[in-house]
Amino acid sequence: MGVILFTLVYGILPFRGANDKEVIKSVTSTKSVEFPRGKKEVSKKCMKLISSLLNKNPKARIKMNDIYSDEWYAMT
Repeated sequence: MGVILFTLVYGILPFRGANDKEVIKSVTSTKSVEFPRGKKEVSKKCMKLISSLLNKNPKARIKMNDIYSDEWYAMT
């Protein structure tokens, strides 16, 4: 869901590479998602939700019930 939301908001994938192997390397080696600069209309609340969805630690990743009460999601 984090990849989908990131792509809808920014128009690009959060993890990139020339082929599947490079994309997987990008996913596994990236400590946290990097947000493109210059998209001032993307709120901090939206970026926080995306970061929570893309958390590499499954135990720390936001759960579906928590998404419903997220500040940004509640605004939509």
